[in-house]
Amino acid sequence: MKIVDKIIKKVGWDKTLHYLVGALLTSWASLFGLWAMIFSVLFVVAISYLKEKLDDTFCKEDIIAATLGSATSIVVYILSPPVENSLSTS
Repeated sequence: MKIVDKIIKKVGWDKTLHYLVGALLTSWASLFGLWAMIFSVLFVVAISYLKEKLDDTFCKEDIIAATLGSATSIVVYILSPPVENSLSTS
């Protein structure tokens, strides 16, 4: 927990939440494969940009944080071993 507290103290809650939402959206796309995840990165960048345009102050670091979260999900997906389907009856 100390590591997480240090990260949040250094980058702030706002950037941390942008990172986590980007990672979450892209990880949900993993249910549909790698191409869906790549598309979701574009989606995350687009909605992050639109969200920042609607904010009082435009902060490109928030867009970068969300994009890094998405990229992290893709890296974890690629590096993870495939999961066998335990429901199949063969």
